[in-house]
Amino acid sequence: MQSKRLKNVCHSVWGAFFFVWIVLLSGLSHGQPTTECRLSAAQLAALPQARVERVSDGDTVVFANGDKVRLLGVNTPERSGRYNPIEEPLAAEAKESVEQWLAASASQVYYRTSANPRDRYQRLLAALYDRSGNSLAAHLIGQGLGWQITFVADDWAAECLANAERTAREQRRGVWAGGLYPPLKVSAIAQGGFARIIGTVTQLDFQQNNGTLSGRAQLIVDGKLTVQLSQAVAEQFAVDDLVSLDQRRVELRGWLSRRGKDWQLRLTSRYNLLRLD
Repeated sequence: MQSKRLKNVCHSVWGAFFFVWIVLLSGLSHGQPTTECRLSAAQLAALPQARVERVSDGDTVVFANGDKVRLLGVNTPERSGRYNPIEEPLAAEAKESVEQWLAASASQVYYRTSANPRDRYQRLLAALYDRSGNSLAAHLIGQGLGWQITFVADDWAAECLANAERTAREQRRGVWAGGLYPPLKVSAIAQGGFARIIGTVTQLDFQQNNGTLSGRAQLIVDGKLTVQLSQAVAEQFAVDDLVSLDQRRVELRGWLSRRGKDWQLRLTSRYNLLRLD
């Protein structure tokens, strides 16, 4: 195994302003790519059902059995609360949109849980579908009431959600309306939480074995922000794809945290990275 450290190396331009997307796994089977967010009747029949008791916010609901459910595939603006004293723009609209979507389905949903069913807060992680097989995450993203966010273990719906976001972005709906939620520069980071970051990859650290990525990887953006890639996420990239990011402007999305004086972002899937040049 050899270790490769790349810094200040220029590469030819091979794309302009596009998401780093690959073919996703679909439905209830890992192995069938899809660009559709609507499940078939057969796919719905294989899923468990639940009744939603109440809506906490745009990406969190509570089942009648008491389970608090965090939606997969989408992050919506935050409502005011204990950890967020100021309500973010469109938070109320996202919550209302979920309530309307549920009302049309008599609050009955089908759900597909994450490969890791619960988060550290013991919320159930799941994708929700109405009685016609329509995805709630796609509904929110398509209206511009949230951002796509993907985790490597649950990227089976990423392609269809990417299509929904692309349309909302092109039509400047909701969060994509002019100036409402501009991406954040690394130099402007002042607090943790979800963010879209724009900057230049100034350093790459990764390992490869016979031309294949192995182990974790790390990107440094604008010399200040450390972007961590787990082994599973790093292995989503071909070596040449990762190398091509060096000295390129990128957009990243995820949750920021601070370690000492340094800011970090954990990239949870390659779909959360957009190369801009």
